[in-house]
Amino acid sequence: MRLASILLAMSAIVALGSPASAQTAQEEVKATFIYRFVSYIGWPPASFPDAGLPVQLCVIGADPLARTLERATMAQRVGARHFEVRRIGDADDIDACHVLYVVGDRTAAALRAARRRAILSITSGGSERGVIHFTIVDARVRFYIDDALAEEGGLTIDPRLLNLALSVRRRSAS
Repeated sequence: MRLASILLAMSAIVALGSPASAQTAQEEVKATFIYRFVSYIGWPPASFPDAGLPVQLCVIGADPLARTLERATMAQRVGARHFEVRRIGDADDIDACHVLYVVGDRTAAALRAARRRAILSITSGGSERGVIHFTIVDARVRFYIDDALAEEGGLTIDPRLLNLALSVRRRSAS
C-alpha cells in the first residue's frame, strides 16, 4: 500500500506553467520512478556477484533526465547498494547496466541489445517499448509494464508494481 501511495502521489504532478517547467517536472517524476522501481525488481544472482556492487542506471539519449537522476539518487540506497548513473553512447556499452533508460533514435538498437538480458529497460514516447514504458495521461506521468519481456531477461517484477501500471503484458503461463 505504501508503494501505491508514493507512486500515485508522484504521478499526480500536474503540468502547470511553461512547457519547460512541465518538462522539468516530468523528468523529476520519471527519475524518482526509475530509482524506486529498482526496489520492486528481482535480478538473477549473477547480476550482482558482489553484495557491495552499485545499481548501474544507464541512460542513452536523455541528458536532462540523466542529470536529474544523478541528483535524485545521490543519497538513495536499495538495501546496501547505492546508485551509479552512467551516460552511455549506444547499445555497445550496456554490459554493466542493471537499468537502461533510452529515448530517441537509438532506442530500437538499445532494446535489441538488452533483450534476453537481465536489464530493466525503460522507454518514454515513441513506438519502441522497454520492460517499462512511460507515458503522459492527463498531464501525469504513468507507465506500462511488459512482464513477458522482463521474464525473457530473467527479471521478476513485484505484483504491487504490476498493479500500478496502466496495463501489463503478462508472462506466458508455465
